[in-house]
Amino acid sequence: MDLNEFTGWQDVKFYFAGQNIHDPVQYADIGLEDMNSPHFHLGWELKLFPDHKLEVVPPYALHCSTVEQLAVWTLRGDELFFSAGSGREARIVDNPEITGVLGKILTLCSDCSEIVGKSGVAHLLSVVWQLLGKAVNIAGGEREASKPAEICDIVMDYLERNYARRELSVEDISEYTGYSAQYINRKFKENGLGTLRQFIVQMRLHYAAALLDTGNCSVGLVSQLTGWRNQFYFSNVFRKYYGISPGSFAVRKRKENGKETKL
Repeated sequence: MDLNEFTGWQDVKFYFAGQNIHDPVQYADIGLEDMNSPHFHLGWELKLFPDHKLEVVPPYALHCSTVEQLAVWTLRGDELFFSAGSGREARIVDNPEITGVLGKILTLCSDCSEIVGKSGVAHLLSVVWQLLGKAVNIAGGEREASKPAEICDIVMDYLERNYARRELSVEDISEYTGYSAQYINRKFKENGLGTLRQFIVQMRLHYAAALLDTGNCSVGLVSQLTGWRNQFYFSNVFRKYYGISPGSFAVRKRKENGKETKL
C-alpha cells in the first residue's frame, strides 16, 4: 500500500469521530440500532479514507466499524501500530519520541479545541500527519522509525478493531492474516498468551470491565458492546474470571469513584 500520493497534510481533512461513553450527555444520544458493529478502544485510532479524510477516534469513543479505509493507525501505550491493506503489511513504531508526542497532541486537540481555536487545531494536526509520515514513510518521512509487526501483534491489532463482533471467528483471523489457525495458536502459546480463543475472551472481558467502570452502561449493554452472544453467558464468564458478577463489579467501582451506577 503506497500512501505517498498524500504528499502533505494539506491534502488530508481531519475530523474527530465517535461519542464519548464517559460523557453522560453524549451517551444518552447513542442509538446502537443505527450503528454498524459499535465498539470503542482504550487508545487512539486514526483511519485514512480514499477521499483524503483522516478519522481521529479518541479513547472510549463509541464508533462504527468501517471497511473502506486505506490505512489504520492505533496508538497503544508507547506503541503505534500501522496497518495498510492486509495484516501482513503491518508495522510497529516503538519510538517514544514519536508515540509520546503524538498522544499528547491528539489529547490537546480533543480536549482543548475551543481554547486553541480552529487554526491552532489545524496546526497541531499538521504535526500529527508529519509524525504519522515519519513512522510509515508517507509525506517524506523515514521508514526506519518502524519495524515489521510479528504475527501476534497483527492478530492483537485485528482483535482490537473486531472484538465487538459477535460473529468473530478464528477462521476470520486466519483469513485476514494469511496464516493457519494452528500456526497462530502456536505463536500465541509461545508468547504466553494462551490459545487464540482464550485471548479473545480475555480481551472482551477487559473491555467489558472498562465499560462497567464508566457507570454509564447497563450490564446488558456492556454485553452487547463487547461481543457476547447473550447477557447470561457474559455474566457467567465474567464472574468466573473476576470472582464477582458484572453488576456487583460496577457498583463497587462506582462507589470507589463516588458516582451512581446504572445496572
